[in-house]
Amino acid sequence: MTWHPSILAQFDAVDPNTTVETEWYGPYNTLLGHVFKFEDGFLVHPQYSLYQSRESIDFTTIYIVERNRHPVFILEIKPHPNLIDKSRRISADVQIRKCFAKLKIVIPQLHAISVMGTTFASYVLDKASKQVMPQEIISSNEEINEDLAPQSWWQYEILEATGKAKFLEIIEDVKAMCL
Repeated sequence: MTWHPSILAQFDAVDPNTTVETEWYGPYNTLLGHVFKFEDGFLVHPQYSLYQSRESIDFTTIYIVERNRHPVFILEIKPHPNLIDKSRRISADVQIRKCFAKLKIVIPQLHAISVMGTTFASYVLDKASKQVMPQEIISSNEEINEDLAPQSWWQYEILEATGKAKFLEIIEDVKAMCL
């Protein structure tokens, strides 16, 4: 079970060790357009936000998929080298949780994935309980530098069979809720 050759070609064109986040935007935009078809009423669009620092000209992009003007799926992109940096994983985790907090959801659960290169973590916000899984890890002591977003959360490879299956399982769940 593999992706369409044109999708694979786009991912293959990106150096897996690049530190340039924008190189991943094209392949993921194509992938999202492939699984969330406009003919089915889905709209895939990037949301840009500036980092907190006023000294930085960097920005981040989160793709939000909507149906009937309501968010139904989120995809956050970071370069693969971020995976080994604890502070960058924590930052990605915080960004997903902030995005959940800002959106008004109408479906029972809002799925999100945080990708670092082609490796992804799966998140879900339950509308009724307002709980996010995986649960947020709260530091027990500010003096200790704890891993609040363990690398093990990013356990799926989107280009491998098991990662593709997990991704498509999430997409099918989203589509079922949208009906």
